[in-house]
Amino acid sequence: MIQQNSRETLQYLKSLTNTVNQHCALLENFSIKFFTYTRLYKDGTAIFLCNSDKWYDTKFEHDIFEQDGFVTVQNLYRNEYTKCIFTGEPNKNIKVLGHMYNLDFWNSIDLYRYTTDYREVFNFSGSCANEQIINFYINNFAFLTKFACSFRDKFSSLLAHPPKEAFINVYNSKENTVIDDHNDVESEITVPQVMHIVHDNKDITLSKRQTECLLLILKGKTAKEIAKDLNLSYRTVEQYTNYLKIKLECQSRRELINRMSENEFVKEYI
Repeated sequence: MIQQNSRETLQYLKSLTNTVNQHCALLENFSIKFFTYTRLYKDGTAIFLCNSDKWYDTKFEHDIFEQDGFVTVQNLYRNEYTKCIFTGEPNKNIKVLGHMYNLDFWNSIDLYRYTTDYREVFNFSGSCANEQIINFYINNFAFLTKFACSFRDKFSSLLAHPPKEAFINVYNSKENTVIDDHNDVESEITVPQVMHIVHDNKDITLSKRQTECLLLILKGKTAKEIAKDLNLSYRTVEQYTNYLKIKLECQSRRELINRMSENEFVKEYI
């Protein structure tokens, strides 16, 4: 494990909390009570901003500045946002998720974005009890990406010329290494970049990666097999499966298979 982040950095970041909170006031209208922004550079350093002093204290006290999210969410396409939803019981083996859940920062969506020089993630969280907020994320993705852009613009000066005390050290919880450049992973099946489905008289759009997971599920593959085929983690595949069930209004994996196997917009790819 690398050297822990300094108290000087903690105090500097907490001095920005009020400014971040002011910009995040709009989110409270939609029951989003917690927001974080992380920009991770190739050398393993990062800039981390949030609207909660309590979360800063927790992150520094337990030194949970991990790269896991950037490593396991591999389908990052340059300058495009990749969604990752967290709901239900957290994986307690991933420290950061357990601490978020314990502080009632949960039912979350992460927006990941990859550029030549860095990777960044915007986290929006509700509360443990508010599972319905997931539907808001799904139906208002354009709003979330617009907010992400406005946040980046608001703090553009800091992000362009950050003082040395703004940087934190980040490590991978499994390996003390920094991430490599992104390489797109080709699937064993040919799918469209975006799939449009009409389901229960609703127009539903699935991304390429969501479509890949859905089609492999319909081919009878397990989450472990899909993870291997797509070079994803098992946890990421489970998150995609949960997202598909929510978006397609299915209560179980079996219902998802039964209903989508008969969908005319999907059958041509099976």
